[in-house]
Amino acid sequence: MPYIFEKKWDKRMVYVITAVHNRRAITSRFIDYLALQDCSEEIHLVMVDDGSTDGTDLLVKEKYKNSTILYGDGNLFWGGALQKAYSYLISKNISDDDVILYANDDSRLESTFVETLISDLKNNPNDLVTGCAYGLNTGNYLDGPVDFNLENGAVKHLEPGSIGNCASTRALGMYGKVFKDIGGFHPILLPHYASDYEYTIRAFKKGHRIVSDSNLKYLFSEDTTGDNSHSNLSLKKILSKRSKLNPFYKMSFFLMIAPFYKMPKFINYQFRHFKKHERDIGKAV
Repeated sequence: MPYIFEKKWDKRMVYVITAVHNRRAITSRFIDYLALQDCSEEIHLVMVDDGSTDGTDLLVKEKYKNSTILYGDGNLFWGGALQKAYSYLISKNISDDDVILYANDDSRLESTFVETLISDLKNNPNDLVTGCAYGLNTGNYLDGPVDFNLENGAVKHLEPGSIGNCASTRALGMYGKVFKDIGGFHPILLPHYASDYEYTIRAFKKGHRIVSDSNLKYLFSEDTTGDNSHSNLSLKKILSKRSKLNPFYKMSFFLMIAPFYKMPKFINYQFRHFKKHERDIGKAV
């Protein structure tokens, strides 16, 4: 059964969505950063605990009362977990002017992050706003808006303050009306990697730009991201649901964002840029 904290006031809410699996210490730190937000709005955490066995849910219940905890069996992965959170919020009839923030639990949000996000959304009410991520270890700019070439699948990471057509869900915000318009995720076709890229490209096609703000900053540790380096690959890793190199999910992603006749260009680009096409998390953009 989900652990649910009911909304008490008829006012705009900020819903922060994250998903966790056996990262108790990392999730605890995420809660600490969330509690330090200097924000006039009420922040409500919607956390999907995908089969944790380390007591993460109990810790969150104790540390952050204003939370809803949903449960998976360990097989939801990122796409499935976000879909579960999406379905939950839709069932709660959230308001069009509520704020939704997707965030990884290893994202260290500056204390002004939520308030800055709200300000950015006021100026861009029909758009998605992505934060700009910097490496905890290196200080390098690592993640933000992306220009995804819908002709061949080329990925270009854009500078902070740019407008793109794609982004990760490491720290991605929008109004409730946009959240409803985009729809949910597709965890069977895209259980993990590329689920966020498909989601934001779909949003862009519906008229919602991916806006960034150089003042909307957060940190994450390069050590806590998934390992998809070529030097450590095996067939088992490549075919894992968590692998961004999985050919089945790559093809699903391509077919979801572009017509079939463009697939030769996408596949050709992948072969020619096999090592360069990764997101290179942990390397400077």
